[in-house]
Amino acid sequence: MPKVITIDPGRSKCGLVLAEISKKKVYKAIILKSEFLENYVRNLTTTEKISHIILGNGTSSREIKEKLYF
Repeated sequence: MPKVITIDPGRSKCGLVLAEISKKKVYKAIILKSEFLENYVRNLTTTEKISHIILGNGTSSREIKEKLYF
């Protein structure tokens, strides 16, 4: 089943959850520096079957959205 990535953006750090909604299962729940977010998400999308990326509209969400548009 496809998984979703949810991101709570921030200027210096971001929260990230990798989950499978249909099974109500969380695979990862981490906080990482914002500078590492783009590469981390790229790696996840190559190793996991991701159906959606859900991005909160908090601090620096516009900048992060532009970086993750791939």
